[in-house]
Amino acid sequence: MNFKYLEWYWVKEWLVMLPETLAYYLLLAMIFAFFGIVAYYIFFGKTWQKWTISILSIVASFLFPCLRYIVRHIGYGDYLTDLDMLDMYNEDVTTGVSLLMYCILAILVILIERAYYAWILREKPRIDVKVFSPKHPIGMTMLVFFAALASWTTVNFFMVGDFAKENILSLLLEYVIDLAGFWVAVFAAHTLAKWDAKKTEAPLTLE
Repeated sequence: MNFKYLEWYWVKEWLVMLPETLAYYLLLAMIFAFFGIVAYYIFFGKTWQKWTISILSIVASFLFPCLRYIVRHIGYGDYLTDLDMLDMYNEDVTTGVSLLMYCILAILVILIERAYYAWILREKPRIDVKVFSPKHPIGMTMLVFFAALASWTTVNFFMVGDFAKENILSLLLEYVIDLAGFWVAVFAAHTLAKWDAKKTEAPLTLE
């Protein structure tokens, strides 16, 4: 056996997995940031902005698996079979469908929250207050959304009933991703709000 080749194989595999992993979490962060931007425009944007950004968020969910597959194809294409690449493609398509469901769920939660502020609470929410304040619409909306994701992950974990160490660590990782996603979404919305406030020079309230 050629041990030098074996060593190089594992080094190459690690080097390939590193950019793939980084690309995965970077693109996931972009999707979560997009949720915050969608929430901002639905609450404070004009009608055409709300529709445009909502449609773009759905389109962006398909961008994720496409970019990930390109990274995998460049890295793994040299030494994986067509069948293996097809499995990866199917996995990425499944990921894309999951992200599409996330986008639709996020938009529904945002619309329900907006209706709650406008028709039930009858208060004008503001973005220049604390994130966990009841008057912070995006903070509350993203908290509900990511809490729902974490709850769904927990329910699936107990329904499967496989309590192996790897599955427990995977569950904890999902919690970390949801927590990070919450802050990424809120940060993106706040950044957009500051940029918008410089143009309007006025506090943002719900129309």
